[in-house]
Amino acid sequence: MKPRNQTGFNDVNGSGLITWSGACINCLGIKPGDNLNSIVYTIAEKLCLALEPQDLSTLTLQCALDIIPTDEPSNRTLVNVLQLLLDNDCKLKDLIDGIQNQIDGLSEDSLTLNLNCLRHYYEDNNGNVSLPYTTESILQNLIDDLCELSDTVTTLSTTIVDIREDLDDHINNHPQTPEVIVSNCISNAKPVSTAINELAQDYCLNKDNWGLDTEVQTAKAKQTPEMDTLMAGVVGWIPSLNVSSLADAINNLYLLTENYRVRIAANEECCASGCDDLTVGFLTDFDGTTVILQFTSGAGTFIPTGFVDNGSTVTISDSSGNSVTYSIPIAQNYESEALDLSMFTIGTTLTFSLDVKMKLLGDNDEIIISCQKCVGKDVKYLNDDCCVITATSTVTIIYQTCGITT
Repeated sequence: MKPRNQTGFNDVNGSGLITWSGACINCLGIKPGDNLNSIVYTIAEKLCLALEPQDLSTLTLQCALDIIPTDEPSNRTLVNVLQLLLDNDCKLKDLIDGIQNQIDGLSEDSLTLNLNCLRHYYEDNNGNVSLPYTTESILQNLIDDLCELSDTVTTLSTTIVDIREDLDDHINNHPQTPEVIVSNCISNAKPVSTAINELAQDYCLNKDNWGLDTEVQTAKAKQTPEMDTLMAGVVGWIPSLNVSSLADAINNLYLLTENYRVRIAANEECCASGCDDLTVGFLTDFDGTTVILQFTSGAGTFIPTGFVDNGSTVTISDSSGNSVTYSIPIAQNYESEALDLSMFTIGTTLTFSLDVKMKLLGDNDEIIISCQKCVGKDVKYLNDDCCVITATSTVTIIYQTCGITT
């Protein structure tokens, strides 16, 4: 029995070989003349391929995940991915609907527009604005302005390119040598940029040294009318009302300082203490084989203020030619250390020769006056120990003798 002929198939010469007689099915690769067996096989192969799991690992889903938002499916099946895309579309629809509602909620009555930049479209030669204007006219005016701006930008872009080309050509064909500044106040010749940088640093440093402008003005204002009266006859003095710069203030400061210096020097010359005002006297205090020198006012010592010792010494000698010299830093009410007299014989007369050297110091410890005097004194060398004189009877009389100064 022969199979029944169906639409799209032919029984070839009644042989039972069924072939496809319809149009080509490109997606399946089926064309007229293909036998039924091959067609069934092709369809089955495509069906099996479609049923195989799809590799969706290379898909980028982050954009859809951010919009929803949600976590990525743990299993990337076709169903899960399609569901994610559907959810994403629904979310986008909600967003679009929300924006549309906001747009629909706007009305022309709720808008306040500043149309000054479009005024030239609505005013006549006398500056009168013609009304009304509509949304359509405003939009058209804006479009016209945008088009004009676009043309301007295009023209400017072309101009900039031309200028850039001209500049490059000029730089390439006319290389510039940096201008050099030579000045006595700038070490070595150097490019302008370097010199300006150094001058700027010097200016800032000098600005710090000078002080703020307000500080300079305050300092200048400290010149008093009494100073003007004192210095009225001095050549170069600038009255306080005419002091206009820091240089004027420094000029007056130097003149005033010099005036005071001359006055102080005159006072020092007529009134300062001199060597004649300096007197030195001393007492001797024997103690066994030592002696202490005491420079008190009662002994005749007067050292004016400002005078200090400059290397004074005392030489002690006797008639037998024995002598010893000690340094004595003389000062008012000074008491020397114990001076050794063991080389001399108690009871002899000792000569104390004092070589006095003093100096008067200034405010900066400079030597103003140097003085030198010689003071001599003979003293009987007797210690202050008690001596015992015993009478022939049973009565004992005790005397104490002290050093005698001649």
